[in-house]
Amino acid sequence: MKYLFSVIITVFLFQCNYSQGHKIKIKINNLRDTSVLFGYHFRDKLYMLDSVKLNSKGIGYVTGEKALIPGQYFLYFPNTKSFDILIDEDQKFFIRNNADEFVSEFKAKGSVSNKLMAAFYKKIDESNKDINRIRLLQTLTKNADSVKIYKAELDKKFDEQRKLQAEILAGDSKIFFYSWMKSSFEPPLPENISKKDTAAILGYYRDHYLDNIDFSDNRLIRTDNLYRMINQYLTNIIFPHYDSINRAVDQIIEKASPDKEMKQFITEHMMGYFAVSKYMTHKNVFVHLAEKYYFTGIADWVEEEKLKKIRERVQSIKPTMVDQIAPDLEVFRNDMSPFSLHELVADYTILFIYEPECGHCREATPQIKKIAEDYWSKGVEVFAMYSLIDKPEWDKFIEEQGLEEWNNVFDPYRTTNFYDLYNVITTPRIFLLDKDKKIILSDVGVEQIRDFLKLTFKK
Repeated sequence: MKYLFSVIITVFLFQCNYSQGHKIKIKINNLRDTSVLFGYHFRDKLYMLDSVKLNSKGIGYVTGEKALIPGQYFLYFPNTKSFDILIDEDQKFFIRNNADEFVSEFKAKGSVSNKLMAAFYKKIDESNKDINRIRLLQTLTKNADSVKIYKAELDKKFDEQRKLQAEILAGDSKIFFYSWMKSSFEPPLPENISKKDTAAILGYYRDHYLDNIDFSDNRLIRTDNLYRMINQYLTNIIFPHYDSINRAVDQIIEKASPDKEMKQFITEHMMGYFAVSKYMTHKNVFVHLAEKYYFTGIADWVEEEKLKKIRERVQSIKPTMVDQIAPDLEVFRNDMSPFSLHELVADYTILFIYEPECGHCREATPQIKKIAEDYWSKGVEVFAMYSLIDKPEWDKFIEEQGLEEWNNVFDPYRTTNFYDLYNVITTPRIFLLDKDKKIILSDVGVEQIRDFLKLTFKK
């Protein structure tokens, strides 16, 4: 059973400097005498702000004395469909649309970003319809000349879409539509990189994947693009070793530093992402963020109570991070002779902390026994730490399971502090150590131990 730590992520609302209020007139052509929901995007969630009553003509108003915080908002209809609206400084405008067909009926007046968005959607929709039509014709013909003609038409349409994207990338990011759209685009590959060269593509993306995001633009905080692109970068683009990730997150936070609100959002998002990640090396990243930004006072928005919880979390996971020397355990064998973890001479040590009545421990024990038998000749040993002090129970378990060949130890006098050192909230806790007792795999399942050894000794 795994213990999952979750940092409380503050969903903060920033103070808006505008004072003119907002008044957005909405007309939904095919809805009458009903209500629609109005809200905003934040990370990957939708948050409702208000319910908008539509009259007999399908007209309703979103109004307020205070300005809305700029970002990506939405209208959600009774048919469970929704469409987005961009809110910037111009907050008195008119939007018209249809509850079923958003693109063709989308019109905006008084809002530059929404007018641009409506025009862009229409162009892309028409282009995609043309592409689908040409592809269909292409599949229906067997004439070679016709196939070439259709291919040329498709290439022309794709070129048009690339030009449209280039126009957006060249647009003035002070206009929210351009900043918002740019933040959703992956950077185009240079012509000298082949689309078949996956290593070169990945290498380029590692350096440039987030180039189109303006990290000084805090309007992007209330959009789904920023959250999605950063998570994509952290999950699938950046090299998964913690050193590479540490450098990457530092660079992103540095880019966001000119804007206090953006810096807070990015830093908090990174902490939350790595705090709950199931990847063992992400503990190293969490500790890096905590020590560099939170414990130094750079993250000066954090309240003391939350900071205390982060300190406790770091203290609990830091001793058993990957590449750390495993804390020594000066314990006793089941014959009561003294022994320690660092005394054990082995090329690889499986550190297994367990208790006999734990169901998961009983499942893991025979599996670890099989691994130890398979790789004993390769220098693999088991350091099996009984977590309780009931010696008769322990001796019986060793005999029943046939574990006499293991290094069976326990801490009857509770002098090692192993519960804290190895964060033994639940059992089992399983680690793989190298010959110097440096942690290779931290708090993993048996399968990961088996896979690592299988791959290692296959070389």
